Amino acid sequence: MDEEERNYCFLILLLSRVGLPKLRDLFIKKWDSAGGFVSWKDCRQNGTDLLTKFTPLNYEKPKVQSGDTTTWDLSLFVKALLNSRPPFVPSSKKGLVAGLKCLKETRNKLCHSPNGKIENSEFCNLKSDVCNALTQVGATSKDFKKLKKDVDHQPLNELLSLVKHCASQDEEILKQIDAIKQGQEEIKQGQSDLQQGQQEIKQGQSGLQHGQQELKQGQSDLQQGQQEIKQGQSGLQQGQEEIKQGQSGLQQGQQEIKQGQSGLQQEIKQGHSDLQQEIKQGQSGLQHEIKQSQSGLQQGQQEILKAIKFQDKESISKSSNLSCEDVLSYSKRLKTSTKAQTEFQPKLLASHDVPSTRTDDIFTNLMIQREWKPLKRVELLSRRRHLQNYNKPSVKHQIDKCQDIFINPDHYESNPKSILVIGKPGIGKSLFCQRLSRDWADDVLFHKSPDVSRVAADDFDFVFLMTFRQLNLYGDEKFNFCEVLNHCSVVDDHANINEHLFEYIIGHPEKVLFILDGYDEYSNRASILQCPFEQKYENNPRLQMPVAALISKLLRKKIFKNAVVMVTSRPTAADELGGIHMDAVVEIAGFSVEQVKEFISKYFKSKKEEVKIAARDHIMNNENLLSIAHIPVLCHLMCFCLEWHIENGTEKCFPATITELYSEVVEIFEDCCKTIHRASKEKSTVKKLTDLAAAMFMEGKLIFDQRDVERFHLTCPETGNLQSFGLLTCGPAFRVRPSKMTRHYCFSHLTLYEYFAALGFVNSGIIPTLEAGDGKEMVLKFCAGLFSGVEDGERLMEEMISPYCCCKHGMLVAKCLREYGDKEFGVKIIEKYHTQFSTEKGVLFQNELPLIDSSDWIALVYFLDLVSQFYKGLVDHAIESFCINGLNIDVHQVSSSVIKQFADSLKNDGCPLTFLSINLTLFSNCSSHHILECLFPALPSTHITALHLSGRFTNEGISSLSDVLPSTHITTLHLGGLFTNEGMSSLSNVLPSTHITTLHLFSGRFIGEGISSLSDVLPSTHITTLHLASGGFTDEGISSLSNVLPSTHITTLHLDGEFTDEGISSLSNVLPSTHITTLHLSSRLTDIGMSHLHNRFTDEGISSLSSVLPSTNITTLHLSSQFTDEGISSLSNVLPSTHLTTLHLTGKFTDEGISSLSNVLPSTHITTLHLHGNVTDEGISSLSNVLPSTHITTLSLLHHVFASSSSCFTDKGLFILGEVLPSTSINSLTCGPRSMKITQRCINKLRKSAPACNIRIDDTSIYYNNDNCFYFNL
Repeated sequence: MDEEERNYCFLILLLSRVGLPKLRDLFIKKWDSAGGFVSWKDCRQNGTDLLTKFTPLNYEKPKVQSGDTTTWDLSLFVKALLNSRPPFVPSSKKGLVAGLKCLKETRNKLCHSPNGKIENSEFCNLKSDVCNALTQVGATSKDFKKLKKDVDHQPLNELLSLVKHCASQDEEILKQIDAIKQGQEEIKQGQSDLQQGQQEIKQGQSGLQHGQQELKQGQSDLQQGQQEIKQGQSGLQQGQEEIKQGQSGLQQGQQEIKQGQSGLQQEIKQGHSDLQQEIKQGQSGLQHEIKQSQSGLQQGQQEILKAIKFQDKESISKSSNLSCEDVLSYSKRLKTSTKAQTEFQPKLLASHDVPSTRTDDIFTNLMIQREWKPLKRVELLSRRRHLQNYNKPSVKHQIDKCQDIFINPDHYESNPKSILVIGKPGIGKSLFCQRLSRDWADDVLFHKSPDVSRVAADDFDFVFLMTFRQLNLYGDEKFNFCEVLNHCSVVDDHANINEHLFEYIIGHPEKVLFILDGYDEYSNRASILQCPFEQKYENNPRLQMPVAALISKLLRKKIFKNAVVMVTSRPTAADELGGIHMDAVVEIAGFSVEQVKEFISKYFKSKKEEVKIAARDHIMNNENLLSIAHIPVLCHLMCFCLEWHIENGTEKCFPATITELYSEVVEIFEDCCKTIHRASKEKSTVKKLTDLAAAMFMEGKLIFDQRDVERFHLTCPETGNLQSFGLLTCGPAFRVRPSKMTRHYCFSHLTLYEYFAALGFVNSGIIPTLEAGDGKEMVLKFCAGLFSGVEDGERLMEEMISPYCCCKHGMLVAKCLREYGDKEFGVKIIEKYHTQFSTEKGVLFQNELPLIDSSDWIALVYFLDLVSQFYKGLVDHAIESFCINGLNIDVHQVSSSVIKQFADSLKNDGCPLTFLSINLTLFSNCSSHHILECLFPALPSTHITALHLSGRFTNEGISSLSDVLPSTHITTLHLGGLFTNEGMSSLSNVLPSTHITTLHLFSGRFIGEGISSLSDVLPSTHITTLHLASGGFTDEGISSLSNVLPSTHITTLHLDGEFTDEGISSLSNVLPSTHITTLHLSSRLTDIGMSHLHNRFTDEGISSLSSVLPSTNITTLHLSSQFTDEGISSLSNVLPSTHLTTLHLTGKFTDEGISSLSNVLPSTHITTLHLHGNVTDEGISSLSNVLPSTHITTLSLLHHVFASSSSCFTDKGLFILGEVLPSTSINSLTCGPRSMKITQRCINKLRKSAPACNIRIDDTSIYYNNDNCFYFNL
């Protein structure tokens, strides 16, 4: 019996031999003391009485009814004690209740143990918990020691018999003991069988050697050698079949067996001696794995047979390779099929007499860009951060031709094998996929033009376009990959793949391109992302498995490793693919302004020139419409509606929002069909369609079948009209069996689906509360737009958006309000909910609000205008307490038009914003140009007094800002970015003419010269707070600044750089002559990491500073560097003579330094003390001894980030602190040891000892475990 099984037996005996008698005594004692019934005598009358107070489960009732507690198991005792009415053990006895629950939970855990084993690490915790629990019911340490002695010295059989005897009342535990016995017997039998199997493996080796000789004579001899391998494996099978059950570890065992067999095949080619060595390695791996998991051997044998069959099949396929002519012939048939299946596009909402259009006629080039830094797994620390990269790559590459997405511009790197194509709804992803397929079918995918300087990659033999919409139809049904390919939309009956061709594809994956379109529309995405799901199946495309497993293996390169796989998705769903490596990310950004013009020209090419010009001018001259038109599907819709309005003379009524646009589509549909059917019928058709869409949306079905259509009473003529009009699409024929085809329906575009679902909700008057961020926002926006034309729309609108009126979902509310379009109603919403839209500090919506595209900007501007209108009407006393005063945004994409609108909103007289923070994210694809051009010139006309700029701001930005600063009301300025000395110089020149009193400058690029230019003007400014941080901020900069400090108004100084003791000395010399009361000095780590630790001030610098502190006005001092106990000692010597009330120290000091500081603390004025170093229990003790004699009200104790875990303080130190807390003035205590754990018991005791003190754990480095302990991590 191994140690883990002995652990299991010990816990069973602990519960049965110790726990059961104690619980029985406790129960009888509680029963007798409760009164009301006869005393407990284990008689049937007792059981009858108990049933009036306690309701057991059905299978427990006979035991309770008998009244014989000697037959009860532990679980029944616990239930009777806790669940009787009233309980024998009330909830007020928390310790006893917790102990009883622990005993029951441990018993259940042991009953359901999968292998009758408990690992040592888990055993220690379980043993401790059970012993503590048993102590609650009367057990003693003597009971535990006696039990341990019995377990340690009992032989195997006697111990199992003892366990079985003691647990005789518990049937489930008895089953576990029988399973352990049976397992031991099977292990012995398995070891015997293993020896026999090894002997038979040797016999197989003889056959393999004979096969090696025969292989040299020809292919036929190879088959004979393989047969001998099978004979050897057959012997192994005979030995392995006797092992019926096993244990865990199957996967590794299978892999070792496969490696052994693979080694045999390889060594046939290399020689007899190497072959035997590989076989021995396989045997060694097999023996190792069987010791860990005997139960896996039988299934491992089955996998060996599969592997051998796979090898045989591979040999057959290689011997029957298709000829080049066969491959070329099929490629031509596939191209013909592809061209036929993608030739026409359903003309989205086209006029009734032109139901569709040719793909080649309507396709317009799109703006496509990529980021060619591969998203390797190690970089996926924040997938959301990478998602923000998609539209804003750090290095932007415009893609001119479709072929370029398959080519790596870096000639030294291989071309990508996996490509993620992202784009917003309606951006043209599906049409782009079809165009790629058609370009391949027309042999122009890699057509070289004279201006292409780099060489294109080899063309593909096969391109398969599959849509996730269609893959939805497979559900959980199992297919092999060949069957999936034969069902894809571009494969017709003449392009079906046979077995030989499929083997060719498997053998030549580098000649195949798989296009998977619409990942966001796949209903089984969770299965693709879960590794355990696809790992249930072998990495073999010939085998049948759920389609989700096949797609997961394809994306993870476990099958068709060298094939190129391209996946398209909306960004929100693409976020889920963070765990799957993609070589390249490509974004379809939609139409540029010129491409919008091109599309309009193509759309109206059959119309008169004046119609084309009228349509183009209407869209191009309307900023709202132009912003929508960058999405191709919406541009298509606008063209269609504009065509209708122009032809009917109603150009002035053209819609301006998405909802109005889609509402126009429905009206046009009804009018067009009146000539065929009565109007009432057509209204009924739309009503049926909206009911269908709403129901399908709630059911999560993007594709629906004939049964769904019939459920909502849509007739064949009606579905025909919807298809011809472009609202519905009857999907391509789907082959459910070789002889049977069927068809399914879907909306021609997802946004149409969302619009009609919203229309269905609005018509019903019931708007479901949708989980924001779940891809449902568009439906809410459509609902908002539709409410504007509905009676009682305001009430419905408020009911819909009220659950989202909060900081987290504020942007969603803003978008809905803009779509609703009633500013008077919007102001009412602001009046009612404005307190819910800002943070505690008054920031609108949330900190770091991401603005992804123009729609976000437009919604934000609309909301700001509503806030301004409401604020403008407030009386003076209400204005002073208004909760919204700031905005903190992360800019991902911005155009000059929207930033101009934003600037106009800020200039509004009623705009309450006084604080503005803008971060140009490093992952954005926009520069600061538009902000420089439109926003900065507007600042003098705003109420902004605090401006924070960070991210990609450069010298140009600083210069543009400097030009307007003297005319602004800004008093607080934070600048962080990529500016250098040049930017510092531009700013310095204007500072004396500004109102700035607080200046923060953060950049890793300005150095001594920049500090010097700033220092020259500081005496002429109003600055009282200065914070400088730069990797180039050295002793030279400190010296320049120190020379002018006595002549400035600065009272608060923060310096963060790479200065040393020399710099501290320069500063110390002038401090007595300055007005500084708050000083922060931090010699920081550089971007390189810890290699520059020597560039930090040390004890010598602390000594220089300490010598002048008594002569300064400093009351607050923060020091962060690598000073030690010596520095603490120097500082402690002068502290009583200083004015310091706040002291923060972060360094490498130890308990000795804490002792030096503690000796003088009672003689100081310090009320706030923060210590961050290598503090142990001894240091805590020294400090605790003097705390009652100090004035300290706020204390923070943190462990240094570079210290070893062995020197952290523990519960012992905190207990010492807890004893003196009540006698101190401390009302706020923060603890945060970083590499160890303190128990919840310790924290509770601290809080109990000083209930008036706010005790906080540093949550930035803490998490909880099952032992109710805090763990602190770096």
